[in-house]
Amino acid sequence: MDAQNRAASRSNRTAAYINKQINTPWTEESILEWQKLRKQTLKQPAISRENACDYKWRNIYVCLPIPANSYSYAEENDYRDVEIFFTAHRGRRQVSESAARLTELMKIPLLKEHFKSAGWAISFPESVLMLTPPVFNNIYKGALGEVCGAYIFKNLLGINLFELDVHEFELFDFKTADGIYVDFKLWSDQIGIVAKEQIEKIRSKIEKTSASRVYIVNILASENTQFKPIISKDGKIIEVPFLCKNSDINGEAINFIGKEFCR
Repeated sequence: MDAQNRAASRSNRTAAYINKQINTPWTEESILEWQKLRKQTLKQPAISRENACDYKWRNIYVCLPIPANSYSYAEENDYRDVEIFFTAHRGRRQVSESAARLTELMKIPLLKEHFKSAGWAISFPESVLMLTPPVFNNIYKGALGEVCGAYIFKNLLGINLFELDVHEFELFDFKTADGIYVDFKLWSDQIGIVAKEQIEKIRSKIEKTSASRVYIVNILASENTQFKPIISKDGKIIEVPFLCKNSDINGEAINFIGKEFCR
């Protein structure tokens, strides 16, 4: 129980850090630290030996009492209040390779080779350190979607994506030289359509960035998901239901995005 309480306390501290970062105006220095954190999660979402973890990053990990490749948790208040469980709890959420959908992503040869070349984790080993739930859910999973989407856009569509400027950082993921903004998602099929309240938030962000249009692009879909993109009436918001399906990059999605970007 003490180990679980210590893990929960560390998790809540990381949640406080994340909330502070995203609610404080960004600076070049804070953006750099944020990007370093994202790279660290991609490189080591789970660590098999404590001495393989740079001390600087120790606080973003939960220490497991015995090596494992997953643990369970429950959360409330947008991860501000987390309980950790090191024994199996049915119905709880997990920090694991499958929960991150890394297993599915690494079945796509192009992405697996990219991750290997970049030095990012392609699996979760049995580990004594694993990311806290807030870092896992809010940073690692987001980073997975971003790096996969950006790589596909560049290599299969010839679309170069750029980081956002300081004043607009984290409003979306990337932008093009022509003022088109892109947000990548790693959603489950159950969240395949952007909710009305999210559309309103996207429109608010469009005003802040002066985006000509925004693509909301989900990375993965299950086998039976149909490709049904949604374009808003004014043509400013384009929802792409997936880029990848059945362990491959989807040709229909690539063709749709390629044509849309040319209009």
